[in-house]
Amino acid sequence: MSLDFIGSDEVDSPRLHGTPRVRFLNLRGDQRRNVALARKISRVAVYYARLLRYAAVTPARVFHILWNNKFEHFDRTLLMLYYKLLNKKVVLTLTTSIRGVATRPTASSTASRCEPSIGSSIMCSLTPRR
Repeated sequence: MSLDFIGSDEVDSPRLHGTPRVRFLNLRGDQRRNVALARKISRVAVYYARLLRYAAVTPARVFHILWNNKFEHFDRTLLMLYYKLLNKKVVLTLTTSIRGVATRPTASSTASRCEPSIGSSIMCSLTPRR
């Protein structure tokens, strides 16, 4: 089984690049807060375009999502419907928040090693080994 770890510059780490069967995909890119509103809108649009394309072309059948997105209603309705139309199984791990800091998920699975970060979404998809 291999794992695609989808994240941003903020969560990119050498551990993600040196781990066998883990592929880090930086679909979010730079998430600095001190940029113009137009830039923020642009990078959100680019992120969702990349995510939709990834979901459409990946052979992964299971998506394990650790959520901390600002567009929660869109993500949990239209995006989930899109995944369902693509015949993807979705595992959504809820995290607890203590004073605005996301804590580690408690689900036990291969993908649960992915850790959420403040202000970033992380999605891991599991692909069976061939």
